[in-house]
Amino acid sequence: METLKLLTSPLTPVYDLAKIKTYLRVLDDHQNAQIEMMANAYLLKAEEITNLILQGISTFEWSIDGSFRDLVLPKNPVTEIVEVEYIDNAEEKQTLPLAQVEYSFPLGATKTPFTLFFTGDLPNAKKIILTFKAGFESMDSRVEMYLNAKIAEEYDNLPDNERSKYTDRMLDSLRVNYL
Repeated sequence: METLKLLTSPLTPVYDLAKIKTYLRVLDDHQNAQIEMMANAYLLKAEEITNLILQGISTFEWSIDGSFRDLVLPKNPVTEIVEVEYIDNAEEKQTLPLAQVEYSFPLGATKTPFTLFFTGDLPNAKKIILTFKAGFESMDSRVEMYLNAKIAEEYDNLPDNERSKYTDRMLDSLRVNYL
């Protein structure tokens, strides 16, 4: 069984509200909350589509029972392994030195998927608890284009248009770049 828990997330959004407002040609501040709500909703949708953390660097705790070899982390792009703990047969929590944790990116990729493996055996490990950080520090231009187009559609009450379909493909290209 696996469980993934969000421990921390960024306090400020990675998108620039002023840029979105300029794109929408909104001059005043009375619609800021509505625009922010749409931006947050579309960022969540983009994260769901790409399986990437797009809203800044977040910290996760991933608990895994069973096989512990060649683990592919569930959120990407991984920026740091913070801690690896395991539960032994006596139900005691132990910390594994990070020197015993190695990682790799397949086929020369540099970002994801992040494969984690352990040097040596995990003595009597029944469960692993892995704390890691994942996400982007700044917004990718493809995500910014996606947000602008989707928010403009909703803001102007327009059906999907060609620009939106193009930005959907940009989001797909982002996902593919990080597979």
